[in-house]
Amino acid sequence: MFAAAAGTVALVGLAAGGTYAVSALRGGGAQPESALPANTIAFAKVDLDPSSGQKIDAIRFIRKFPAAKEKFGELGDSVDLRKLIVEQMQKDGQLKGLNYDTDIEPWLGKRFAVALVPGSDNTTPVPVAMLAVTDKAKAETALSKADNVDCTVTDEFALCGEAAAAMETVQAAGAKASLAGADGFTGDMKDLGEDGMLSFWADLGAAKSALGSAVKQFGGASPTEFDSALQGKLFGALRFDGANLELAAHVRDAKESFEGGKGDNAIGDLPADTLAAVSINDLGPNLQKQWTKLESTLNDTTGDSMSSLEQQLGMSLPDDLVKLLGTQTTLAFGGMGTDNQPKFALKTNGDAAVATKLVNTFADQGLSASVTPIDGGMVAGTGDYAAAVAQGSGLSGKDLFKKAVPSGDKAQMAMFADIAGLIAAFGADLPDSERANLAPLEAFGLSATAEGTSSDIAIRLTTK
Repeated sequence: MFAAAAGTVALVGLAAGGTYAVSALRGGGAQPESALPANTIAFAKVDLDPSSGQKIDAIRFIRKFPAAKEKFGELGDSVDLRKLIVEQMQKDGQLKGLNYDTDIEPWLGKRFAVALVPGSDNTTPVPVAMLAVTDKAKAETALSKADNVDCTVTDEFALCGEAAAAMETVQAAGAKASLAGADGFTGDMKDLGEDGMLSFWADLGAAKSALGSAVKQFGGASPTEFDSALQGKLFGALRFDGANLELAAHVRDAKESFEGGKGDNAIGDLPADTLAAVSINDLGPNLQKQWTKLESTLNDTTGDSMSSLEQQLGMSLPDDLVKLLGTQTTLAFGGMGTDNQPKFALKTNGDAAVATKLVNTFADQGLSASVTPIDGGMVAGTGDYAAAVAQGSGLSGKDLFKKAVPSGDKAQMAMFADIAGLIAAFGADLPDSERANLAPLEAFGLSATAEGTSSDIAIRLTTK
């Protein structure tokens, strides 16, 4: 039940963010976290009554897409996303036997959530689905008829799960000490800022322990084997910034620290006509640190031995790769050249000798590239585009880039994709309907910073 409900919340959170009609711009009211226990393990909510700014920005975003207009009309006051959520829950096997219009709509509020809380034995986790309530008596009457679910109803929320006794215990614990009042949760959500349309929070260490214990009961791995590195708090929100969509996520008190410094990210120095790029500080040292795990994963997923990969690349792994990547690494793509070869470049402060060895390997496979020394490093790439990258120019001053990656020059990791440019270059074969729905999209951006055991990430999708 929990997996299905969580999927529903996440799915509809995206839809809600783009389709909620502004019939009332007030926000406010009880939040689901106020009805959950202080020791809640994980939590996610969809808020169909957020701040007025979020509602207005959501409409501006969705009105740009023809498919959304076709599905939801012109976003008039008649749009009821609560019905979409309930219908999806019923498809997933929940709230069966109830009619939305007669049984649910008369008491249903505008907030939904899913949560995972400790069980009575403090090991087996209990999943909870939550629906906001505007009329307790009507909600109790309706939910008592629902199949495959038991609910406890308060004045503000219905807590539903697979056992009535468990829901009563959760409700009583939340009334005694709520998640909303827990020090860790309160501080994390304050740091997050605007909740947006979809927000989430999880105690990763508690999740590891609870889920690991549950897995062990069924003969699976022990909690330690389940994921020994899982620790800290994860929280974030999906929200709107003007007509752009942003996912902000944060990790606090992780088990492993990030090695490396901040700032001086080179992505903004790329040519203005760059279509896609990723730039990562301290990639070489961190790759060295994680190599044992990466090697094991590669062997498990592909079955290839490391020696086979070394032979294909003409490199000694991981030593040559660490030398090549250095502490400032940028990989960029500029589209296709007139010779129908990809225009790409690797800019690093790494070892030029290793880059030359790699370029020679590519030459043997029919791809012509070169290595150009620059101040503090080198550029390996193809043709005129690699030369332009070596000279440094333009991308940081481009409005498209600044909207998608507003803090890219200060991030330890940054990614950028010119969606409009990629569609223009490679979208000729797309059906007209797909091109029309992709046309409003402008760019994708990601920026991430880390210090010690904390990290922050922002993912943005911008529109024209």
